[in-house]
Amino acid sequence: MFDLAKGMQGANRVAFKTNPRKRKGRKELIRIAPSVGGKPYEIEPTLIGEGTFSEAYLTDDQDVILLTTGEETKSMLAHIYTEYGELPYVPKVEYVGDAFTDDGDYQWEAFRSPLYKMPLEYSEHPKAYHMYQLLAEIVKRGKNSVEKPYDWESSESEIQTVSRDSRLKTIQILKQSKRKKPPKIGDIKSDLTLAEWKEFTDIVMFLIALSFEWSDYWLLDVWKSNVAVDGNGQLILLDIFFDKLAESQDAGRY
Repeated sequence: MFDLAKGMQGANRVAFKTNPRKRKGRKELIRIAPSVGGKPYEIEPTLIGEGTFSEAYLTDDQDVILLTTGEETKSMLAHIYTEYGELPYVPKVEYVGDAFTDDGDYQWEAFRSPLYKMPLEYSEHPKAYHMYQLLAEIVKRGKNSVEKPYDWESSESEIQTVSRDSRLKTIQILKQSKRKKPPKIGDIKSDLTLAEWKEFTDIVMFLIALSFEWSDYWLLDVWKSNVAVDGNGQLILLDIFFDKLAESQDAGRY
């Protein structure tokens, strides 16, 4: 699966030219049928990566275009933007419409996102890095606190149970964490305040609660490789869910 985070990584390599050998990418014509009506139009962005069920592009305006099929995590983010507008810590993802490329008649779902900066570096953004580290630790605790049968990864019903219980446990730990000032982790030093941490945890709990409406099989997954920062240095949670059932079935959509 070539998800939003991987697409953003590729876009950063192209846009900021951190690796000259990876600057090259072919231009590809994409026909868009807008989701809200209007006349179909064409764009010609640069291909920056592709996977089994997705392709990622960078436009001349420095937006990332992700073409996917059956990928609900991006649909949830687009739903959030449509219903609530831009929220702190949540990537702005817009559903553009149906898309068709020149390499066939295959129909994609097209999503657009601003270019967020990756990788997250402590030296540049200590507060965002601190928040990421705290969240990663809480998610790890939530997963580890849930009982997992030996063969749970091969059982649809067990995956559903572990997914539900670990997400609920993570919400519980997040609620508890709001009661006191965010702790330091190792040598990390930042000016993260309790008020900022409360705002952040409220957003994460909102995302987790909403995720139950989209899938019974998602697990939380927080790594440095799936977070970024915006132009103001604020942490952005690009891809903190993945579909464990799809992974277990080798479906590619995770």
